[in-house]
Amino acid sequence: MRRHNYKLWKMAIFCMMAVISLMGFGYAAMQQQLTVQTASVQQTKLDWSIGFSGTNTVTPLSTAPSSISCGTPTISTTSATLGASHLSAPGDGCRYALQVANTGDIAGKISAVTTVVSSNSSGYSCSQVSSGQVLSCTKSGDSSEILVFPSANASITATTLGSSTASTIASTYVAPLINSNLAGGANTYIYSYVFLRGTPANTSFSGLRFTTTVSYTQNWQANVKKTPKYRKI
Repeated sequence: MRRHNYKLWKMAIFCMMAVISLMGFGYAAMQQQLTVQTASVQQTKLDWSIGFSGTNTVTPLSTAPSSISCGTPTISTTSATLGASHLSAPGDGCRYALQVANTGDIAGKISAVTTVVSSNSSGYSCSQVSSGQVLSCTKSGDSSEILVFPSANASITATTLGSSTASTIASTYVAPLINSNLAGGANTYIYSYVFLRGTPANTSFSGLRFTTTVSYTQNWQANVKKTPKYRKI
């Protein structure tokens, strides 16, 4: 009887082991691994290149006949040096049209515009209006004022400049430059104005120089010019 029970016990253990083995095999058979392989990673090379193109025009402004001389700008990629502006009477001014070209792929936008005095031996005292968007220079002993500022507007007249405050000029004609976009492959114009108004004394002066800085930053929210070549890495 005991021998019979022992055989039954061995058979039971064998059956249990067989069942466990089959369960493990079935579980393994239901597993599946998925493998994802990538090809070579490619980087798109984009060029960042914004600068003056060398295309420019100079226009004298005047509300009355006078002797105005607006010098020819000297242009490089990153700077434009305006020629000497000879202004005689109130209402005289010069408008310099400077072309800016984006020859790269990345769009750019203007983040800041400032004008400062680079040198001054003229006797004029200058101050920045609206965080430097307009430079206003006045001279003790007379009521003359020289205004210097950039703009995207090519149609500002001497009459308008003669009657508008410096703050109005900044908000109306300079502020729209901020955040203006220049797409890849496109070009635009920035107009630099130098204007004399008020009642100058009957004396000559020279030695007043200005520097205007227009800062461009990359604008990734705008479209790029094209799909450049790829470079494998």
